[in-house]
Amino acid sequence: MIDLTAEDLATLKANLAEARAAYHQIQIGRQSVEVSVDGYMVRYNRTTLPELRAYIGRLEAMIAGRPVTGAVGVIF
Repeated sequence: MIDLTAEDLATLKANLAEARAAYHQIQIGRQSVEVSVDGYMVRYNRTTLPELRAYIGRLEAMIAGRPVTGAVGVIF
């Protein structure tokens, strides 16, 4: 289990909400969406949805306190 501070957890939850919103926007037809990832702006589009899903999965794992190593498989 990973110990997170309240501030870290709040940041992860905010990042997860942003990533989920971006995923939704692309799913409903928006061409591309920018998301802040580790201090950088990353542009996602239909082609890069698998990477966005993986990022969402990593955030969910971190919030749940599970260690994140390597690639994370996400099933929706």
